[in-house]
Amino acid sequence: MSSQIIPYGRQHIDQDDIDAVVKTLTADFLTQGPRVNDFEEKFAEYIGAKYAVAVSNATAGLHIAVMALNLKPSERVITTPITFAASANCVRYAGGEVWFSDIDRDSYTLSLEDTKNLIESKPKGFFKGIIPVDLEAFRESADKHGLWIIEDACHAPGGYFTDSKRNKQYCGNGNYADIGIFSFHPVKHIARGEGGMVTTNSEQLYKKLSSLRMHGITKDNMTENHGGWYYEMQELGYNYRLTDIQSALGITQLAKNSEGVVRRNEIANTYKEAFKGKLKFQSLQDGAYNAHHLFIYCRS
Repeated sequence: MSSQIIPYGRQHIDQDDIDAVVKTLTADFLTQGPRVNDFEEKFAEYIGAKYAVAVSNATAGLHIAVMALNLKPSERVITTPITFAASANCVRYAGGEVWFSDIDRDSYTLSLEDTKNLIESKPKGFFKGIIPVDLEAFRESADKHGLWIIEDACHAPGGYFTDSKRNKQYCGNGNYADIGIFSFHPVKHIARGEGGMVTTNSEQLYKKLSSLRMHGITKDNMTENHGGWYYEMQELGYNYRLTDIQSALGITQLAKNSEGVVRRNEIANTYKEAFKGKLKFQSLQDGAYNAHHLFIYCRS
Protein backbone atom coordinates (compact mmCIF):
# COMPACT_ATOMS: atom_id res chain seq x y z
CA MET A 1 0.00 0.00 0.00
CA SER A 2 1.19 3.47 -0.82
CA SER A 3 0.71 6.25 1.70
CA GLN A 4 0.17 9.92 0.89
CA ILE A 5 2.16 12.51 2.81
CA ILE A 6 -0.01 15.36 4.07
CA PRO A 7 2.01 18.62 4.06
CA TYR A 8 1.76 20.83 7.12
CA GLY A 9 1.04 23.87 4.95
CA ARG A 10 0.20 24.81 1.40
CA GLN A 11 -0.06 28.20 -0.28
CA HIS A 12 -3.43 29.45 -1.55
CA ILE A 13 -3.10 31.40 -4.81
CA ASP A 14 -6.12 32.97 -6.57
CA GLN A 15 -6.47 34.48 -10.02
CA ASP A 16 -6.08 38.00 -8.62
CA ASP A 17 -2.68 36.97 -7.22
CA ILE A 18 -1.64 35.69 -10.63
CA ASP A 19 -2.95 38.80 -12.40
CA ALA A 20 -1.02 41.09 -10.02
CA VAL A 21 2.24 39.27 -10.68
CA VAL A 22 1.72 39.21 -14.45
CA LYS A 23 0.94 42.94 -14.44
CA THR A 24 4.18 43.63 -12.59
CA LEU A 25 6.15 41.43 -14.98
CA THR A 26 5.05 43.67 -17.86
CA ALA A 27 5.70 46.93 -15.97
CA ASP A 28 8.88 49.01 -15.88
CA PHE A 29 10.22 47.73 -12.54
CA LEU A 30 10.77 44.14 -11.44
CA THR A 31 12.63 45.30 -8.33
CA GLN A 32 13.35 48.57 -6.46
CA GLY A 33 10.12 49.97 -7.91
CA PRO A 34 6.83 51.35 -6.55
CA ARG A 35 5.18 48.08 -5.54
CA VAL A 36 7.65 47.55 -2.70
CA ASN A 37 6.72 50.85 -1.08
CA ASP A 38 3.01 50.18 -1.71
CA PHE A 39 3.26 46.87 0.10
CA GLU A 40 5.18 48.37 3.02
CA GLU A 41 2.57 51.09 3.50
CA LYS A 42 -0.38 48.68 3.28
CA PHE A 43 1.23 46.22 5.69
CA ALA A 44 2.09 48.90 8.25
CA GLU A 45 -1.49 50.16 8.10
CA TYR A 46 -2.88 46.62 8.46
CA ILE A 47 -1.07 45.88 11.73
CA GLY A 48 -1.04 49.44 13.07
CA ALA A 49 2.71 50.19 12.98
CA LYS A 50 4.22 53.49 11.82
CA TYR A 51 6.91 51.95 9.60
CA ALA A 52 7.48 48.74 7.65
CA VAL A 53 10.62 47.63 5.80
CA ALA A 54 10.26 44.79 3.27
CA VAL A 55 13.15 42.33 3.19
CA SER A 56 14.15 39.22 1.25
CA ASN A 57 13.09 36.90 4.08
CA ALA A 58 12.33 37.01 7.80
CA THR A 59 15.79 35.72 8.73
CA ALA A 60 17.27 38.74 6.96
CA GLY A 61 14.81 40.87 8.92
CA LEU A 62 15.95 39.38 12.21
CA HIS A 63 19.58 39.93 11.23
CA ILE A 64 19.24 43.64 10.48
CA ALA A 65 16.97 44.03 13.53
CA VAL A 66 19.72 43.01 15.96
CA MET A 67 22.18 45.16 14.03
CA ALA A 68 19.88 48.19 14.10
CA LEU A 69 19.67 47.71 17.87
CA ASN A 70 23.49 47.76 18.00
CA LEU A 71 24.07 44.25 19.27
CA LYS A 72 27.82 43.83 19.72
CA PRO A 73 29.96 40.64 19.68
CA SER A 74 29.71 38.63 22.92
CA GLU A 75 26.59 40.53 24.10
CA ARG A 76 23.81 38.26 25.31
CA VAL A 77 20.20 37.88 24.16
CA ILE A 78 17.47 35.68 25.63
CA THR A 79 15.06 33.67 23.49
CA THR A 80 13.27 30.32 23.49
CA PRO A 81 14.65 27.04 22.12
CA ILE A 82 11.12 26.07 21.02
CA THR A 83 11.14 28.12 17.84
CA PHE A 84 12.69 28.15 14.37
CA ALA A 85 16.49 28.38 14.27
CA ALA A 86 16.47 31.95 12.89
CA SER A 87 15.29 33.44 16.20
CA ALA A 88 18.62 32.45 17.74
CA ASN A 89 20.78 32.54 14.61
CA CYS A 90 20.27 36.27 14.12
CA VAL A 91 22.09 36.86 17.41
CA ARG A 92 24.95 34.60 16.30
CA TYR A 93 25.23 36.45 12.96
CA ALA A 94 26.13 39.59 14.92
CA GLY A 95 28.59 37.68 17.10
CA GLY A 96 26.28 37.70 20.12
CA GLU A 97 25.58 34.92 22.60
CA VAL A 98 22.21 33.14 22.78
CA TRP A 99 20.82 32.31 26.20
CA PHE A 100 17.75 30.08 26.25
CA SER A 101 14.92 30.39 28.74
CA ASP A 102 12.23 27.75 29.18
CA ILE A 103 8.69 27.93 27.81
CA ASP A 104 5.47 28.27 29.77
CA ARG A 105 3.81 24.88 30.26
CA ASP A 106 0.39 26.17 29.16
CA SER A 107 1.01 28.78 26.45
CA TYR A 108 4.14 27.03 25.07
CA THR A 109 5.75 30.46 24.57
CA LEU A 110 8.72 31.97 26.41
CA SER A 111 8.09 31.82 30.15
CA LEU A 112 7.94 35.25 31.76
CA GLU A 113 8.77 33.87 35.21
CA ASP A 114 11.78 31.86 34.08
CA THR A 115 13.05 34.73 31.94
CA LYS A 116 12.73 37.22 34.82
CA ASN A 117 14.59 34.81 37.11
CA LEU A 118 17.35 34.44 34.52
CA ILE A 119 17.68 38.21 34.06
CA GLU A 120 17.67 38.91 37.79
CA SER A 121 20.28 36.21 38.43
CA LYS A 122 22.82 38.36 36.58
CA PRO A 123 24.07 41.95 37.06
CA LYS A 124 22.21 44.72 35.24
CA GLY A 125 23.62 45.05 31.75
CA PHE A 126 24.55 41.37 31.47
CA PHE A 127 21.80 40.87 28.85
CA LYS A 128 21.00 43.23 25.97
CA GLY A 129 17.67 42.01 24.65
CA ILE A 130 14.83 39.48 24.52
CA ILE A 131 13.20 37.82 21.52
CA PRO A 132 9.76 36.68 22.85
CA VAL A 133 6.20 36.28 21.59
CA ASP A 134 4.00 37.52 24.48
CA LEU A 135 4.80 41.17 25.08
CA GLU A 136 3.21 43.40 27.72
CA ALA A 137 4.69 41.71 30.78
CA PHE A 138 8.04 41.31 29.04
CA ARG A 139 8.06 45.04 28.22
CA GLU A 140 7.83 45.93 31.89
CA SER A 141 10.71 43.60 32.73
CA ALA A 142 12.78 44.78 29.75
CA ASP A 143 12.37 48.44 30.70
CA LYS A 144 13.37 47.68 34.28
CA HIS A 145 16.64 46.11 33.13
CA GLY A 146 17.34 48.30 30.08
CA LEU A 147 16.71 45.61 27.44
CA TRP A 148 15.30 45.89 23.95
CA ILE A 149 12.63 43.55 22.56
CA ILE A 150 12.34 42.02 19.10
CA GLU A 151 8.91 40.50 18.58
CA ASP A 152 9.22 37.37 16.47
CA ALA A 153 5.76 37.63 14.87
CA CYS A 154 6.62 35.52 11.82
CA HIS A 155 3.55 33.33 12.37
CA ALA A 156 1.17 36.02 13.50
CA PRO A 157 -0.10 38.61 10.96
CA GLY A 158 -3.69 39.26 12.00
CA GLY A 159 -3.22 37.89 15.51
CA TYR A 160 -3.62 40.11 18.57
CA PHE A 161 -3.79 40.24 22.34
CA THR A 162 -5.70 42.52 24.71
CA ASP A 163 -3.51 44.51 27.08
CA SER A 164 -4.15 45.42 30.72
CA LYS A 165 -6.01 48.56 29.62
CA ARG A 166 -8.32 46.41 27.43
CA ASN A 167 -6.78 47.76 24.23
CA LYS A 168 -6.43 45.36 21.31
CA GLN A 169 -2.76 45.07 20.32
CA TYR A 170 -2.06 43.54 16.92
CA CYS A 171 1.11 41.48 16.64
CA GLY A 172 3.99 43.58 15.38
CA ASN A 173 2.34 46.97 15.91
CA GLY A 174 5.34 48.24 17.87
CA ASN A 175 3.53 49.31 21.02
CA TYR A 176 5.36 46.80 23.23
CA ALA A 177 8.34 45.77 21.09
CA ASP A 178 11.09 47.85 19.53
CA ILE A 179 10.95 45.83 16.30
CA GLY A 180 8.58 43.17 14.91
CA ILE A 181 9.41 40.51 12.30
CA PHE A 182 7.06 38.74 9.87
CA SER A 183 7.64 35.91 7.40
CA PHE A 184 6.05 35.38 3.98
CA HIS A 185 7.26 31.87 3.18
CA PRO A 186 4.69 29.92 1.10
CA VAL A 187 3.34 28.00 4.12
CA LYS A 188 2.74 31.21 6.10
CA HIS A 189 -0.39 33.37 6.03
CA ILE A 190 0.86 35.69 3.28
CA ALA A 191 2.67 33.65 0.61
CA ARG A 192 5.23 35.42 -1.58
CA GLY A 193 7.61 32.57 -2.40
CA GLU A 194 10.07 34.11 0.05
CA GLY A 195 10.10 37.42 1.87
CA GLY A 196 9.74 39.16 5.19
CA MET A 197 8.74 42.44 6.82
CA VAL A 198 10.29 44.40 9.66
CA THR A 199 8.03 46.81 11.57
CA THR A 200 8.77 49.54 14.09
CA ASN A 201 7.38 52.78 15.49
CA SER A 202 10.83 54.37 15.75
CA GLU A 203 11.86 56.65 12.90
CA GLN A 204 15.51 56.21 13.89
CA LEU A 205 15.26 52.41 13.71
CA TYR A 206 13.30 52.63 10.45
CA LYS A 207 16.09 54.62 8.79
CA LYS A 208 18.73 52.25 10.15
CA LEU A 209 16.83 49.17 8.96
CA SER A 210 16.28 50.71 5.51
CA SER A 211 19.99 51.44 5.21
CA LEU A 212 21.11 47.98 6.31
CA ARG A 213 18.71 46.37 3.82
CA MET A 214 20.37 48.28 0.95
CA HIS A 215 24.15 47.79 1.43
CA GLY A 216 24.28 50.86 3.70
CA ILE A 217 23.84 53.00 0.57
CA THR A 218 21.98 56.30 0.75
CA LYS A 219 21.31 59.54 -1.12
CA ASP A 220 20.30 61.35 2.08
CA ASN A 221 22.60 63.37 4.35
CA MET A 222 25.62 62.74 2.11
CA THR A 223 29.00 64.30 2.81
CA GLU A 224 29.06 65.60 -0.78
CA ASN A 225 26.82 65.54 -3.84
CA HIS A 226 27.88 65.33 -7.49
CA GLY A 227 24.44 65.05 -9.09
CA GLY A 228 21.52 62.66 -9.47
CA TRP A 229 23.74 59.67 -10.16
CA TYR A 230 25.76 60.05 -6.95
CA TYR A 231 25.26 58.05 -3.75
CA GLU A 232 27.29 57.11 -0.69
CA MET A 233 27.80 53.88 1.19
CA GLN A 234 27.91 55.13 4.77
CA GLU A 235 27.94 51.77 6.59
CA LEU A 236 28.36 48.08 5.83
CA GLY A 237 24.93 46.75 4.88
CA TYR A 238 23.44 43.83 2.96
CA ASN A 239 21.48 43.04 -0.17
CA TYR A 240 18.26 42.10 1.60
CA ARG A 241 15.87 43.79 -0.83
CA LEU A 242 12.48 42.46 -1.89
CA THR A 243 11.32 42.50 -5.52
CA ASP A 244 8.30 44.28 -7.00
CA ILE A 245 7.08 40.88 -8.22
CA GLN A 246 6.96 39.54 -4.66
CA SER A 247 5.47 42.79 -3.37
CA ALA A 248 2.64 42.67 -5.91
CA LEU A 249 1.80 39.17 -4.71
CA GLY A 250 2.10 40.33 -1.10
CA ILE A 251 -0.45 43.10 -1.64
CA THR A 252 -3.12 40.75 -2.99
CA GLN A 253 -2.35 38.13 -0.34
CA LEU A 254 -2.54 40.74 2.43
CA ALA A 255 -6.03 41.75 1.30
CA LYS A 256 -7.21 38.18 2.04
CA ASN A 257 -5.32 37.64 5.29
CA SER A 258 -8.14 38.50 7.71
CA GLU A 259 -10.46 36.06 5.95
CA GLY A 260 -7.70 33.43 6.03
CA VAL A 261 -7.13 33.86 9.78
CA VAL A 262 -10.84 33.38 10.42
CA ARG A 263 -10.75 30.15 8.42
CA ARG A 264 -7.67 28.95 10.31
CA ASN A 265 -9.51 29.49 13.60
CA GLU A 266 -12.54 27.59 12.32
CA ILE A 267 -10.30 24.61 11.53
CA ALA A 268 -8.55 24.88 14.92
CA ASN A 269 -11.89 24.89 16.73
CA THR A 270 -12.91 21.76 14.82
CA TYR A 271 -9.81 19.98 16.12
CA LYS A 272 -10.39 21.23 19.65
CA GLU A 273 -13.94 19.91 19.65
CA ALA A 274 -12.99 16.56 18.12
CA PHE A 275 -10.15 15.89 20.60
CA LYS A 276 -11.62 17.52 23.72
CA GLY A 277 -10.43 15.65 26.82
CA LYS A 278 -7.87 13.64 24.84
CA LEU A 279 -5.25 16.28 24.06
CA LYS A 280 -3.98 19.37 25.86
CA PHE A 281 -4.26 22.48 23.69
CA GLN A 282 -2.23 25.67 23.78
CA SER A 283 -3.81 28.18 26.18
CA LEU A 284 -4.34 31.84 25.32
CA GLN A 285 -4.68 34.81 27.64
CA ASP A 286 -8.10 36.44 27.80
CA GLY A 287 -8.77 38.64 24.79
CA ALA A 288 -6.09 37.02 22.60
CA TYR A 289 -6.69 35.88 19.02
CA ASN A 290 -4.34 33.29 17.57
CA ALA A 291 -3.49 33.64 13.87
CA HIS A 292 -2.83 29.86 13.80
CA HIS A 293 0.04 29.37 11.42
CA LEU A 294 0.32 26.05 13.25
CA PHE A 295 -2.10 24.19 15.52
CA ILE A 296 -0.32 23.37 18.77
CA TYR A 297 -1.19 20.63 21.26
CA CYS A 298 0.48 18.11 23.52
CA ARG A 299 -0.60 14.81 25.04
CA SER A 300 -2.56 15.41 28.22
